[in-house]
Amino acid sequence: MTYAEQYEKAVAEKLAQKIDISIHRWEHEGDKLVGRVLAVDRKESDTFDSEYSQYLLETDGGYVATIFGASVDMLFKTENPVGNVYAFEYQGKRKLDGGRQMNVFTVYKIPTTKGGVK
Repeated sequence: MTYAEQYEKAVAEKLAQKIDISIHRWEHEGDKLVGRVLAVDRKESDTFDSEYSQYLLETDGGYVATIFGASVDMLFKTENPVGNVYAFEYQGKRKLDGGRQMNVFTVYKIPTTKGGVK
């Protein structure tokens, strides 16, 4: 059975579950996002000559997609975040040369077991 056929069958049998994904924007210092990183997708920047990552997290409130920026992207160059639980706390913007700005975060890795926090 093809994926399209599976979808049609699930809808007909009222088994298909709609998944909503919200977009989280970082606006206020102290904003937090806590959840399990499900996926990281690399994107080309339209503004700068660089790439950035878009993160998909499963949170207590549902699925959330967000872009943290270079500070978090650099942190995860040495560690694959997928499957791990993190708390991301927005610390505001830091001014860079050339009038650019960078979002700054404090990142906490939450140790977990199958049933929850260790």
